[in-house]
Amino acid sequence: MIYPESAVGLDRRQILKVLAIAGIAEFPVPAVGKSLKGVAINHVSSASSDYRKTRDFYRDVFGFQVSDEDGNQLYLWVGDALISAKNTWAVPAPFGDHFGLTVELFM
Repeated sequence: MIYPESAVGLDRRQILKVLAIAGIAEFPVPAVGKSLKGVAINHVSSASSDYRKTRDFYRDVFGFQVSDEDGNQLYLWVGDALISAKNTWAVPAPFGDHFGLTVELFM
């Protein structure tokens, strides 16, 4: 993800507020102290030195569908959720890079 230079040093919550105020992103920003309700796991990002092993495991064991494979990364789909598996040559063991949640809208 690329952030504007002026956003350097801001945490994710502050960046989202800046984007919402600027009109770049149109979504409600929770008031301080108010929590979001996660309703689903949207995606999981996985990094390893050989993403093909991740592909083979999830495809062969769980029946995930493979798409957008380009030699450096691919997407593994189950319903509307996905795993993004990518090559990161310097890692000694596979790891989960990050995950995304689908949250319930509130007003």
